Amino acid sequence: MRIIAGSARALVLEAAKALRQPFGMTSLILSCWRRNPEVFGLEGAHEYHPSDTKVRYTLYGRSGLICLGHIIRTNGGYRVVHNVYQGDE
Repeated sequence: MRIIAGSARALVLEAAKALRQPFGMTSLILSCWRRNPEVFGLEGAHEYHPSDTKVRYTLYGRSGLICLGHIIRTNGGYRVVHNVYQGDE
């Protein structure tokens, strides 16, 4: 499955790539929120508070980044997988 530019998955993957590898969940949540508070902030208070649920769903959801193989979980946290095959889906 291809990741569509501008989608939540693309935004989380971009934020994850910018972090030092491996990275923790908290670092990813804050990075996503700082880059896109409207998308990854709490409804009604997106300027002030990040929403961990949105980032976690993008990672662990049915078609999340972990399921797709773009991010893996390691003993030290999470790591971006480079050169993931993207078939014709």
